[in-house]
Amino acid sequence: MNDSFIQVKGENLVRQGEKIRLRGFGLGTWLNMEHFMTGLPGNDQQKRRIFSEVYGKEKAEKFFDNYLANFITEDDFIFLKELGINVVRLSFSYRHFEDDQQPGEYKREGFEHLDRVLKLCEKYDIYAILDLHAVPGGQNPDFHADNNLGVSYFWKDNSLRKRVINLWRYIAEYYNDNTNIAGYDLLNEPVFVSDADIFNNFFDQVISAIREVDSNHILFLEGDSWAQDFSKFKLPQDEQIAYSFHFYPHYSLTKDYPASVNKKEIKEDLESLIGNLKERFQRPLWCGETGAIFGNYGIEYSKDLVKTTLDILENKNVAWTLWSYKDAQAMGLVYPQNDTPWMKLVDSSSWDLWDEKKQSKDVFDFLEEKGYVEPLSEKMRFKLDFRLRAMLQEIYIEQKLKNLLNNIDWEEMKCYTESFLWSNCSYYEEIATLVKDYTVR
Repeated sequence: MNDSFIQVKGENLVRQGEKIRLRGFGLGTWLNMEHFMTGLPGNDQQKRRIFSEVYGKEKAEKFFDNYLANFITEDDFIFLKELGINVVRLSFSYRHFEDDQQPGEYKREGFEHLDRVLKLCEKYDIYAILDLHAVPGGQNPDFHADNNLGVSYFWKDNSLRKRVINLWRYIAEYYNDNTNIAGYDLLNEPVFVSDADIFNNFFDQVISAIREVDSNHILFLEGDSWAQDFSKFKLPQDEQIAYSFHFYPHYSLTKDYPASVNKKEIKEDLESLIGNLKERFQRPLWCGETGAIFGNYGIEYSKDLVKTTLDILENKNVAWTLWSYKDAQAMGLVYPQNDTPWMKLVDSSSWDLWDEKKQSKDVFDFLEEKGYVEPLSEKMRFKLDFRLRAMLQEIYIEQKLKNLLNNIDWEEMKCYTESFLWSNCSYYEEIATLVKDYTVR
């Protein structure tokens, strides 16, 4: 055990013999843009394509580089330090390191923004966990895997999995001596994994590849079904393995969200999940994502959901990172103010994730009501919903986003990313105060 790094010891994380409880935020929709978190239709690759079509490749690349630079700056880290948190989860897409047209040829510039933020982490004594949030083919069918087909092809194609194994080796070799990195979150939210052997073989190979170049960093493993189902995993062989689950409390409520907060239901679900993981693996646990949709249902209601969850995590010795630190008034603690160009663009887009989900449901209902198909099971609807909404996204980015961009001059558009600068943002004081209740002792 190298005590210069955060390490696994039993069910605890330790450094230099001292127990450490990680508490912090995920940095979502940064190195992997998510549509509802930006407020605009289109996942990361789709947005980049549409901007390139409208403004040209060079200007589009400049725009998104400015987005990455303005989204998180030293001003944000001053605020994060004031909150008392000690970790940020840095979510990124493989596309920053590798193009699908040239697999295996890595782009060194992929480290540019990660390095910049890691230096700020070091300056403000905040740890980082690197989270691979999107992989080729999609480890899950949803938008946050940068998936525009709605199918988890990653689990169907061994060549895609080999690319990720090699990519992690490349990243781990680059960061192998960085003691400010708490660990690597190897794959965000796998979904629809049908073969346990393929699942375990992939993680065995990733772990082996990383250990060829990096023997010190903790490797965090997430379960199937949105990091909720860990039944496919074999028992860990590597000493520096920990497990990360995701838990959003509103999914435990038996009534439709936003139902009143039933703390008993949340407690039963979360304590059962934690208890099963502790009993089986006897390793440190990290709730890599939890939180609420602050922008939709009122801050006091959302605060109650988050507090109920964090109280349980604290009581059960589980590390946590809230999702997410900043976005366009969805799940972020920090958000651009209403009068910023970005939020005005969001208002003009007339797109909403919840409307999209309703439209998808309406399509299935229509097919059944007309007798075109037999009634579909909830399981089939759930699986096909991702494919249908992937098609809807193609329509929205052409008919909504592209039309909007065509009416905005480049000289105006190039400044829009400044909306995410700390000076142009507000934050939910109620959530900031709640976080301090756990971090400032």
